[in-house]
Amino acid sequence: MAALYEQHQLVLAKIEGTYGVDAAPVAANAMMGTIKVNPLEGNVAKRNNQTGWLGNQGSIRTGSYVTVELAIELAGSGTKDLPPAYAVLYKACGVAEVVTATTKVDYSLIDSNYQSVSLYYYADKALHKVLGARGSVKFGLSAGGIPTLTFSLIGLYVTPSHSATPPTGDFSAFQIPHGVHADTVPVCTFFGQAVNMTELEVDPGMKAVYRNVVNDESVVISSREGSVNITFEEPLVSSVNFFDLAQRSQYGALAYQLGVDVTDAGNIFELAVPQIQITNVSRSYSEGIAHLQLQGDIVPSTRNADLSFTHR
Repeated sequence: MAALYEQHQLVLAKIEGTYGVDAAPVAANAMMGTIKVNPLEGNVAKRNNQTGWLGNQGSIRTGSYVTVELAIELAGSGTKDLPPAYAVLYKACGVAEVVTATTKVDYSLIDSNYQSVSLYYYADKALHKVLGARGSVKFGLSAGGIPTLTFSLIGLYVTPSHSATPPTGDFSAFQIPHGVHADTVPVCTFFGQAVNMTELEVDPGMKAVYRNVVNDESVVISSREGSVNITFEEPLVSSVNFFDLAQRSQYGALAYQLGVDVTDAGNIFELAVPQIQITNVSRSYSEGIAHLQLQGDIVPSTRNADLSFTHR
Protein backbone atom coordinates (compact mmCIF):
# COMPACT_ATOMS: atom_id res chain seq x y z
CA MET A 1 0.00 0.00 0.00
CA ALA A 2 1.43 3.37 -1.03
CA ALA A 3 2.03 5.97 1.71
CA LEU A 4 0.39 9.41 1.68
CA TYR A 5 2.83 12.11 2.78
CA GLU A 6 2.18 15.09 5.03
CA GLN A 7 4.11 17.50 2.81
CA HIS A 8 1.92 16.56 -0.16
CA GLN A 9 -1.04 18.57 1.11
CA LEU A 10 -2.60 21.36 -0.89
CA VAL A 11 -5.71 23.54 -0.65
CA LEU A 12 -7.30 25.37 -3.59
CA ALA A 13 -10.06 27.95 -3.07
CA LYS A 14 -12.39 29.72 -5.50
CA ILE A 15 -15.49 31.87 -5.05
CA GLU A 16 -18.74 30.13 -5.99
CA GLY A 17 -21.11 31.73 -8.47
CA THR A 18 -24.02 29.81 -6.93
CA TYR A 19 -23.99 28.58 -3.36
CA GLY A 20 -22.82 24.98 -3.05
CA VAL A 21 -22.14 24.57 -6.79
CA ASP A 22 -18.57 23.45 -7.48
CA ALA A 23 -16.49 26.41 -8.71
CA ALA A 24 -13.74 23.97 -9.84
CA PRO A 25 -10.63 25.69 -8.43
CA VAL A 26 -7.34 25.08 -10.24
CA ALA A 27 -3.62 25.38 -9.45
CA ALA A 28 -3.74 29.19 -9.73
CA ASN A 29 -6.23 29.19 -6.82
CA ALA A 30 -3.74 27.55 -4.42
CA MET A 31 -3.61 28.86 -0.84
CA MET A 32 -0.18 28.99 0.80
CA GLY A 33 -0.34 28.35 4.53
CA THR A 34 -0.55 25.83 7.31
CA ILE A 35 -3.39 23.38 6.73
CA LYS A 36 -5.57 21.54 9.23
CA VAL A 37 -8.56 19.62 7.89
CA ASN A 38 -11.13 17.38 9.54
CA PRO A 39 -12.49 15.59 6.46
CA LEU A 40 -15.66 14.23 8.07
CA GLU A 41 -17.60 15.71 10.93
CA GLY A 42 -21.32 15.76 11.45
CA ASN A 43 -24.48 15.10 13.37
CA VAL A 44 -25.69 11.68 14.50
CA ALA A 45 -28.82 10.39 16.22
CA LYS A 46 -28.26 7.54 18.67
CA ARG A 47 -30.46 4.44 18.36
CA ASN A 48 -31.99 3.29 21.65
CA ASN A 49 -34.33 0.35 21.16
CA GLN A 50 -35.32 -2.25 23.79
CA THR A 51 -33.74 -5.48 22.54
CA GLY A 52 -33.37 -7.60 25.67
CA TRP A 53 -29.56 -7.42 25.74
CA LEU A 54 -26.79 -4.98 26.57
CA GLY A 55 -24.68 -3.18 24.04
CA ASN A 56 -24.37 -0.12 21.86
CA GLN A 57 -26.98 -0.02 19.10
CA GLY A 58 -25.11 2.42 16.90
CA SER A 59 -26.38 5.64 15.41
CA ILE A 60 -27.78 7.17 12.25
CA ARG A 61 -25.89 10.00 10.58
CA THR A 62 -28.09 13.03 9.98
CA GLY A 63 -25.59 15.40 8.41
CA SER A 64 -21.97 15.56 7.30
CA TYR A 65 -19.61 18.48 6.92
CA VAL A 66 -15.90 19.32 6.72
CA THR A 67 -13.87 21.81 8.76
CA VAL A 68 -10.81 23.51 7.30
CA GLU A 69 -8.36 25.76 9.12
CA LEU A 70 -5.82 27.75 7.15
CA ALA A 71 -3.16 29.89 8.83
CA ILE A 72 -1.88 32.26 6.16
CA GLU A 73 0.86 34.89 6.35
CA LEU A 74 -0.59 38.39 6.21
CA ALA A 75 0.99 40.22 3.29
CA GLY A 76 -0.17 42.40 0.43
CA SER A 77 -0.21 41.67 -3.28
CA GLY A 78 2.72 43.94 -4.13
CA THR A 79 0.36 46.32 -5.97
CA LYS A 80 -1.69 48.94 -4.10
CA ASP A 81 -5.02 48.26 -5.83
CA LEU A 82 -4.70 44.50 -6.27
CA PRO A 83 -6.31 42.24 -3.63
CA PRO A 84 -3.96 39.80 -1.88
CA ALA A 85 -3.81 36.22 -3.15
CA TYR A 86 -5.97 34.92 -0.30
CA ALA A 87 -8.72 37.57 -0.62
CA VAL A 88 -11.26 34.93 -1.68
CA LEU A 89 -11.14 33.65 1.89
CA TYR A 90 -12.00 37.09 3.27
CA LYS A 91 -15.14 36.99 1.12
CA ALA A 92 -16.12 33.62 2.57
CA CYS A 93 -16.01 35.17 6.05
CA GLY A 94 -18.63 37.88 5.72
CA VAL A 95 -16.28 40.53 4.36
CA ALA A 96 -16.91 42.84 1.38
CA GLU A 97 -14.19 44.14 -0.92
CA VAL A 98 -13.98 47.55 -2.62
CA VAL A 99 -11.10 48.39 -4.98
CA THR A 100 -10.06 52.01 -5.50
CA ALA A 101 -8.01 52.12 -8.70
CA THR A 102 -4.28 52.87 -8.22
CA THR A 103 -4.82 53.49 -4.49
CA LYS A 104 -6.06 50.69 -2.22
CA VAL A 105 -8.37 47.76 -1.50
CA ASP A 106 -10.80 48.29 1.37
CA TYR A 107 -12.55 45.56 3.36
CA SER A 108 -15.60 45.92 5.58
CA LEU A 109 -17.99 43.56 7.35
CA ILE A 110 -21.42 42.64 5.99
CA ASP A 111 -24.46 40.91 7.47
CA SER A 112 -26.24 39.63 4.34
CA ASN A 113 -25.57 38.33 0.82
CA TYR A 114 -22.64 36.26 2.05
CA GLN A 115 -20.36 34.67 -0.52
CA SER A 116 -18.98 31.14 -0.32
CA VAL A 117 -16.01 29.20 -1.66
CA SER A 118 -15.35 25.78 -3.11
CA LEU A 119 -12.27 24.19 -1.57
CA TYR A 120 -10.26 21.31 -3.00
CA TYR A 121 -8.13 19.69 -0.32
CA TYR A 122 -5.51 17.27 -1.59
CA ALA A 123 -4.06 14.90 1.01
CA ASP A 124 -1.50 13.58 -1.43
CA LYS A 125 -3.61 11.57 -3.91
CA ALA A 126 -6.81 11.77 -1.87
CA LEU A 127 -9.05 14.62 -3.05
CA HIS A 128 -11.64 16.07 -0.68
CA LYS A 129 -13.98 18.56 -2.32
CA VAL A 130 -15.60 20.98 0.13
CA LEU A 131 -18.49 23.05 -1.19
CA GLY A 132 -20.41 26.04 0.13
CA ALA A 133 -17.67 26.88 2.63
CA ARG A 134 -18.01 29.88 4.93
CA GLY A 135 -16.39 30.79 8.20
CA SER A 136 -14.40 33.27 10.27
CA VAL A 137 -11.03 35.00 10.27
CA LYS A 138 -8.74 36.12 13.09
CA PHE A 139 -5.82 38.56 12.87
CA GLY A 140 -2.61 37.64 14.70
CA LEU A 141 -0.48 40.81 14.82
CA SER A 142 1.89 40.23 17.75
CA ALA A 143 5.41 41.65 17.87
CA GLY A 144 8.39 39.44 17.20
CA GLY A 145 6.62 37.16 14.74
CA ILE A 146 5.03 36.87 11.33
CA PRO A 147 1.56 38.42 11.07
CA THR A 148 -1.05 35.77 10.35
CA LEU A 149 -4.63 35.32 9.29
CA THR A 150 -6.38 32.25 10.66
CA PHE A 151 -9.34 31.22 8.55
CA SER A 152 -11.70 28.65 10.12
CA LEU A 153 -14.14 27.36 7.51
CA ILE A 154 -17.01 24.88 7.43
CA GLY A 155 -18.18 23.33 4.17
CA LEU A 156 -20.47 20.67 2.76
CA TYR A 157 -19.14 17.12 2.59
CA VAL A 158 -18.45 15.43 -0.76
CA THR A 159 -17.34 11.80 -1.02
CA PRO A 160 -13.53 11.81 -1.42
CA SER A 161 -12.01 10.59 -4.65
CA HIS A 162 -8.63 9.42 -5.93
CA SER A 163 -6.48 11.96 -7.77
CA ALA A 164 -3.73 10.21 -9.72
CA THR A 165 -1.97 13.48 -10.57
CA PRO A 166 -2.62 16.21 -7.97
CA PRO A 167 -1.87 19.72 -9.26
CA THR A 168 1.22 21.70 -8.39
CA GLY A 169 0.10 24.83 -6.56
CA ASP A 170 0.88 28.18 -8.14
CA PHE A 171 1.93 30.50 -5.30
CA SER A 172 3.40 33.26 -7.46
CA ALA A 173 0.82 35.80 -6.25
CA PHE A 174 1.84 35.39 -2.59
CA GLN A 175 4.28 37.99 -1.28
CA ILE A 176 6.88 37.82 1.49
CA PRO A 177 5.34 39.26 4.70
CA HIS A 178 6.84 41.81 7.03
CA GLY A 179 7.94 40.69 10.45
CA VAL A 180 6.23 42.63 13.25
CA HIS A 181 8.64 44.99 15.00
CA ALA A 182 9.34 48.67 15.61
CA ASP A 183 10.54 49.38 12.07
CA THR A 184 7.52 47.82 10.34
CA VAL A 185 4.64 49.04 12.54
CA PRO A 186 4.48 52.84 12.32
CA VAL A 187 1.03 53.01 13.95
CA CYS A 188 -0.24 51.12 16.99
CA THR A 189 -2.59 53.12 19.20
CA PHE A 190 -5.11 51.94 21.78
CA PHE A 191 -7.66 54.38 23.23
CA GLY A 192 -5.71 57.13 21.47
CA GLN A 193 -2.42 56.21 23.14
CA ALA A 194 0.66 54.94 21.30
CA VAL A 195 1.44 51.66 23.07
CA ASN A 196 4.51 49.43 23.14
CA MET A 197 2.61 46.38 22.00
CA THR A 198 3.91 42.84 22.39
CA GLU A 199 0.78 40.80 21.66
CA LEU A 200 -2.29 41.57 19.59
CA GLU A 201 -5.13 39.39 18.36
CA VAL A 202 -8.26 40.80 16.75
CA ASP A 203 -11.23 38.50 16.22
CA PRO A 204 -14.23 39.92 14.32
CA GLY A 205 -16.19 37.05 15.86
CA MET A 206 -18.10 35.61 12.91
CA LYS A 207 -19.92 32.41 13.84
CA ALA A 208 -20.53 29.95 11.02
CA VAL A 209 -22.81 26.97 11.61
CA TYR A 210 -23.75 23.91 9.57
CA ARG A 211 -27.48 23.39 9.06
CA ASN A 212 -29.19 20.36 7.56
CA VAL A 213 -32.96 20.71 7.61
CA VAL A 214 -35.64 19.61 5.20
CA ASN A 215 -35.13 21.39 1.85
CA ASP A 216 -31.85 23.00 2.89
CA GLU A 217 -28.28 21.96 3.65
CA SER A 218 -25.93 24.89 4.03
CA VAL A 219 -23.38 26.73 6.12
CA VAL A 220 -24.63 30.08 7.40
CA ILE A 221 -22.96 32.95 9.26
CA SER A 222 -25.44 33.30 12.07
CA SER A 223 -23.90 35.92 14.36
CA ARG A 224 -20.87 38.11 15.05
CA GLU A 225 -19.35 39.10 18.40
CA GLY A 226 -15.90 40.57 18.01
CA SER A 227 -13.11 40.84 20.55
CA VAL A 228 -9.59 42.18 21.00
CA ASN A 229 -6.75 40.82 23.11
CA ILE A 230 -3.76 43.11 23.50
CA THR A 231 -0.65 43.24 25.71
CA PHE A 232 1.64 46.25 25.98
CA GLU A 233 4.10 47.89 28.36
CA GLU A 234 2.18 49.47 31.22
CA PRO A 235 2.03 53.29 31.01
CA LEU A 236 1.91 55.59 34.02
CA VAL A 237 -1.64 55.92 35.33
CA SER A 238 -1.10 59.68 35.21
CA SER A 239 -0.90 59.31 31.40
CA VAL A 240 -3.80 56.89 30.94
CA ASN A 241 -5.56 54.77 33.53
CA PHE A 242 -6.77 51.63 31.76
CA PHE A 243 -8.08 50.18 35.03
CA ASP A 244 -10.39 53.15 35.45
CA LEU A 245 -11.43 53.07 31.79
CA ALA A 246 -12.45 49.44 32.21
CA GLN A 247 -14.21 50.08 35.53
CA ARG A 248 -16.26 52.86 33.95
CA SER A 249 -17.08 50.77 30.82
CA GLN A 250 -15.61 53.38 28.52
CA TYR A 251 -15.13 52.97 24.76
CA GLY A 252 -11.94 53.51 22.81
CA ALA A 253 -10.40 52.74 19.42
CA LEU A 254 -7.58 50.59 18.08
CA ALA A 255 -5.50 51.69 15.09
CA TYR A 256 -2.77 49.54 13.59
CA GLN A 257 -0.61 49.80 10.50
CA LEU A 258 1.88 47.25 9.21
CA GLY A 259 4.23 48.54 6.53
CA VAL A 260 5.67 52.00 6.02
CA ASP A 261 4.00 54.54 3.73
CA VAL A 262 5.59 54.93 0.28
CA THR A 263 8.46 52.57 1.07
CA ASP A 264 6.21 49.50 1.34
CA ALA A 265 3.51 50.45 -1.17
CA GLY A 266 1.63 47.33 -2.17
CA ASN A 267 2.43 45.62 1.11
CA ILE A 268 0.79 47.93 3.67
CA PHE A 269 -2.00 46.72 5.94
CA GLU A 270 -4.20 49.00 8.05
CA LEU A 271 -6.74 47.92 10.65
CA ALA A 272 -9.24 50.17 12.44
CA VAL A 273 -11.54 49.14 15.29
CA PRO A 274 -13.53 52.27 16.19
CA GLN A 275 -15.13 51.16 19.45
CA ILE A 276 -13.77 48.70 22.02
CA GLN A 277 -15.03 48.22 25.57
CA ILE A 278 -12.41 46.80 27.93
CA THR A 279 -13.70 43.78 29.84
CA ASN A 280 -10.59 42.72 31.76
CA VAL A 281 -7.22 44.20 32.75
CA SER A 282 -4.36 42.31 34.36
CA ARG A 283 -0.69 42.97 34.98
CA SER A 284 2.23 40.71 34.10
CA TYR A 285 5.99 41.09 33.89
CA SER A 286 8.22 40.30 30.94
CA GLU A 287 11.99 40.84 31.05
CA GLY A 288 11.39 42.69 34.31
CA ILE A 289 9.00 45.20 32.74
CA ALA A 290 5.35 45.58 33.73
CA HIS A 291 2.82 44.85 31.01
CA LEU A 292 -0.94 45.18 30.87
CA GLN A 293 -2.99 42.39 29.36
CA LEU A 294 -6.38 43.62 28.20
CA GLN A 295 -9.40 41.89 26.74
CA GLY A 296 -12.16 43.89 25.14
CA ASP A 297 -15.40 43.53 23.24
CA ILE A 298 -15.82 45.14 19.83
CA VAL A 299 -19.03 47.18 20.09
CA PRO A 300 -20.17 48.64 16.76
CA SER A 301 -21.89 52.02 17.01
CA THR A 302 -23.78 51.45 13.76
CA ARG A 303 -24.57 48.49 11.51
CA ASN A 304 -21.46 46.61 10.33
CA ALA A 305 -19.12 49.21 11.86
CA ASP A 306 -17.29 46.65 14.02
CA LEU A 307 -14.00 47.10 12.17
CA SER A 308 -12.50 47.71 8.74
CA PHE A 309 -9.14 47.05 7.14
CA THR A 310 -7.20 48.03 4.05
CA HIS A 311 -4.47 46.63 1.85
CA ARG A 312 -2.60 49.27 -0.13
